[in-house]
Amino acid sequence: MTIGWLNVESLTNKIDAVNSTITDLSLDAFALSESWHSGCDDARLRLVTPPGYAVVDVARSTGRGGGVAIIHRQHFKSS
Repeated sequence: MTIGWLNVESLTNKIDAVNSTITDLSLDAFALSESWHSGCDDARLRLVTPPGYAVVDVARSTGRGGGVAIIHRQHFKSS
């Protein structure tokens, strides 16, 4: 299993870089901290998740910043 992690400090300007890191390194799972996303329906999470992958996330409920997400191959179970 190949796993990566990045303190992304906002996905806004890093969508292509995160997506290509996952695909180029053929990662099985990639954890993002400080994603600054607003919820599971955030467009940035959909854009950063390559085909064949799923995402589990928790957005920060108050304030600015925060948020974590794990992008993983769809065949892995997660909760």
